[in-house]
Amino acid sequence: MNRHIEPVESLCYCRRMWSRVLALLALGGCAQIFELDATSKIAPDAPRVDAPPMQDAPSPPPCTGGDTRSVDPATGACYMFYATPMPYAQARSVCHALGPTTFLASVQSVSENALIATLIGAKEAFLGGTDAAVEGTFLWDNGTPVQLSNWNTAEPNDAGGAEDCIEIIGSLSGKWNDVPCAPTATSTLGSFPFVCERD
Repeated sequence: MNRHIEPVESLCYCRRMWSRVLALLALGGCAQIFELDATSKIAPDAPRVDAPPMQDAPSPPPCTGGDTRSVDPATGACYMFYATPMPYAQARSVCHALGPTTFLASVQSVSENALIATLIGAKEAFLGGTDAAVEGTFLWDNGTPVQLSNWNTAEPNDAGGAEDCIEIIGSLSGKWNDVPCAPTATSTLGSFPFVCERD
């Protein structure tokens, strides 16, 4: 026999059910609801354990370091520009020494690229990208692949087979160029100012 329950009758049933559940809870009926008995591992006279009060997430540390710095309002990431030129490996070490979440800067959005270009002014600076491991496959210093790019015309070109690092060029509105990661016996290129990013 198929019985159709009218909405009002259904509502009354729900009210009666919840009234009983609440009454059991109010009368200490948790044991009945959760089918606990004397053999349960929960002691009936165990002291009440309250959860610690909710606390606000800690504030990020202030954005300090470098010669100039800026905070991305969208992500809260801190960018620090160091104007003293260094080879890529040394610049990378400086960033890593600032903490476990600090790397040479990676660019994940057009707005982030614009923020870094503004931060460095008319200068050029290392970003964290390099294809030193596999030519043509650029990875950021934090290990993630370069997905968004802003290469200048005809770049990257790996000129002389020795350009494995990415620089951002402030005077070209943040366009990128591949450059040597360190000076060589035949070239002084490879030491640049740099940008660290702390997430």
